[in-house]
Amino acid sequence: MRCIFCKENSSDSKSVEHIIPESLGGKKHTLPVGIVCDKCNNDFAREVEKPFLENELIKLLRFEQSLESKKGIIPSTLGVLNTSHPVYVWKELRSGFAGHIDVDISAYNSILATKKNMLIFPKYSDEMLVAESVIVSRFIGKIAIEAFAQRIMHLGLDQFIDDVQFNSLRNHVRRQPILSWICNVRRIYETNKIWIDSNTGETYQVMNEWDFLYTEEKEFYFIVAIFGTEYAINMGDGTIDGYNEWLSTHNNESPLYVKDEN
Repeated sequence: MRCIFCKENSSDSKSVEHIIPESLGGKKHTLPVGIVCDKCNNDFAREVEKPFLENELIKLLRFEQSLESKKGIIPSTLGVLNTSHPVYVWKELRSGFAGHIDVDISAYNSILATKKNMLIFPKYSDEMLVAESVIVSRFIGKIAIEAFAQRIMHLGLDQFIDDVQFNSLRNHVRRQPILSWICNVRRIYETNKIWIDSNTGETYQVMNEWDFLYTEEKEFYFIVAIFGTEYAINMGDGTIDGYNEWLSTHNNESPLYVKDEN
């Protein structure tokens, strides 16, 4: 068995790889032990996932959606008590651990008032989008490679591992970030959009979903939506022109919901 990133022997690895971090609700989709070696897994956690998860907008999203880390911790957010005193606000967790609580906001709103105190803290909105950056493209590139491996795993991964057309993205994610590698970021539906199951009538929220797009120009794109924010990345090189052209001919609809005839 070989790692899909470094291509080294990974038979002794012990870690299960989450395609999307658990801190963003990615508990369901994982890769079996050894598909990503322990070294790459650890490197990604520290150098690729952590910088993205520490983005202030992502932390605020996790705070509002009550998304716990592996350690059961929801990020705090900075608020103001009685209009003048800065305080860190922590949410009560289902596990009972609450960290350092400045104010108990088990049931909270963006403004929480009592007889004596008023707490004001930021609220995540649909207008908030993470700016495109090398941190974003490395994070989405890592997800792209792992999601593709999951999709073709039943066919065997040796051909994918040896396919040189994905080497540039592997290197971008692992060791040699390319500043010009673009990841398109836009919102395609509301963060808290409620969906209805057509079969059961039950309601649910989509935390993440993804698919792949192969254009007429033979470009291969990965598209993922995380709480309604769509990220699109070219898996062959750092350009995004082909994706923008595809959008212009499909009324800016997401490839996640449009099945191209080609």
